[in-house]
Amino acid sequence: MEFAIASLVISVLFALLSLLLDLNYVEIGLLLLCALGLRFFRRSWFDRVERAPARLANRRAVCIALAFFAPILFRVAVLPWAPVPVPWVPDEFSHLLIADTLTHGRLANPMHPLWMHFESIHIVTAPVYASIYFPGLGIVMALGQILGNPWIGILLSSGAMCAALLWMAYGILPPRWALLAGVLAVLRWGALSYWVNSYWGGTVTAAAGALVLGAYLRIRRRSSIPLGLALGFGVVWLLYTRPLEGAVFAMPIAAALAWHYFRTRAWLGLLRVAIPAALVLALGFAGLGIYCRAITGNPLVMPYRLNQALYSWPLTLPWEKLPPAVYRHANMQLYYEWERCVQFRKTWPLPALQFSSLNFGPIWRFFLGPALSIPLFVSWRRWWRDRRLRVPLACLAASLVLGAVIVASPHYIAAAAAPFLLLIVQGIRYLRIEGRRASLRGLAWSRAVVAVCLVMLPVRAFVDSSRFPAGPSFHFFSALGSSEGAMRADMVRRLHDIPGRHVVFVQYHRQAYNTTEWIYNEADIDRARIVWVHDMGPTLNEEVLRYYSDRKAWLVNVDDAPYDLLPYAPSLARLVSLPLDNQVCATPPVAPSKRRR
Repeated sequence: MEFAIASLVISVLFALLSLLLDLNYVEIGLLLLCALGLRFFRRSWFDRVERAPARLANRRAVCIALAFFAPILFRVAVLPWAPVPVPWVPDEFSHLLIADTLTHGRLANPMHPLWMHFESIHIVTAPVYASIYFPGLGIVMALGQILGNPWIGILLSSGAMCAALLWMAYGILPPRWALLAGVLAVLRWGALSYWVNSYWGGTVTAAAGALVLGAYLRIRRRSSIPLGLALGFGVVWLLYTRPLEGAVFAMPIAAALAWHYFRTRAWLGLLRVAIPAALVLALGFAGLGIYCRAITGNPLVMPYRLNQALYSWPLTLPWEKLPPAVYRHANMQLYYEWERCVQFRKTWPLPALQFSSLNFGPIWRFFLGPALSIPLFVSWRRWWRDRRLRVPLACLAASLVLGAVIVASPHYIAAAAAPFLLLIVQGIRYLRIEGRRASLRGLAWSRAVVAVCLVMLPVRAFVDSSRFPAGPSFHFFSALGSSEGAMRADMVRRLHDIPGRHVVFVQYHRQAYNTTEWIYNEADIDRARIVWVHDMGPTLNEEVLRYYSDRKAWLVNVDDAPYDLLPYAPSLARLVSLPLDNQVCATPPVAPSKRRR
């Protein structure tokens, strides 16, 4: 009983904290001002303002093109104040490794002879050197890298997401309201969210979810080959980015389509959709099998599973029971212990309830915030009565249930952006038709909500919300990401200014895992200008120095003195290096080619 009360208190405190993060307190203040001056939004000139976009909304191709370019142009315009983001969490470096590997014309890189010195979180260094993630985001960033910078791929995918969300909205909403959905997608997620200001993903999965839901909404009215292709293409990109979350999101759609064709007996229409969708899915599965085989040696074994076999993480699902492991490197051991704590909180009923309630804070902050919560929750009683919203509601509910089980960062359930957007816009519509007396008040609030979103865009662009009231660790779900990667990025710039090539030994003196990791390298390690390795003590470091005898050797302590770049000396290395037999997590596997013989 006491634990339940404590869990409730903690959940309430975190809910209140969500109101203070990401400039939500500014948004609440604007809403209070709107409440005091609600009559302002009833003025007739608002009608004239709304007529112009209403006419433009009928030109669907033009509006979809605008939805693609608007977030890109806005984000480029604010580059002087918000530069190209730098990676700082292990997930980002791992996705960037996929992009770099693909641009080298490979699906995986050969195992390095010094692979133990390069071990890091969310990558494997043996039997091959590769990321553990699915390739969707890496493919997009590889396109960006070819164009000059991986972030260009993220930027283009943000425009594609907004265009796909608008296309989806046209499948169920009247044109003027569909256009409003596109505007809100740009304002809330496309221009400044962490999806476009990091390398974690979100935009590609959200675009895929919009394609799947938009295809379903149209297939119910008419079956066609292009809609089957769109459906298959969307499912493939869900598979290539967030397969578990994507499958859960798509299950209600698959069930609804099966019931639709069973009830209508429109078998010819089923063939028009199923055949092209099946062809696209077959190609997608084949490509994924080839990718998995290049890394694990088996087309049916995902890189995730190879990573779990080697390091016993990530412990994402509560029912997964993996053996404990001991690691060569302290920072990886700390990450494992952090994962075990998360796993424990999800395994037992009361901690799981507390864990789930804390998960929804970031989801609410990202997808809704104070302004968009008004139309969503004011009209919740009408959701199920609207038959057209039942499948989107089921998709959203399934995603949220899964989000309560796993670590529900918004990019995990990015496919849910499409049903979230539909419910928000329908809620704004409902505000205008809630009875004769309420309609004037609802009309004013529907305009006020959009106005607040418009005002918050420049606020989030030019105000650094990480400085108040919370620190950077709470900031990465907000507009411009976190600056925690700045230290490593500054070190990279300093090393590039020093002539020659470099090898940097990295020391950690931390007591707990703090999400930052410095040991990440390019796909072709030996050709890289800078090589990052673990400081494993003078004896083991010597083999690195012999191998890279033509490089300048440095040492950096990323916890105590992250800006001090010291010339390497054995006296500065770790004094204690445990025997490898006590640290090995798994026997180094042989390369896939040898294992298949």
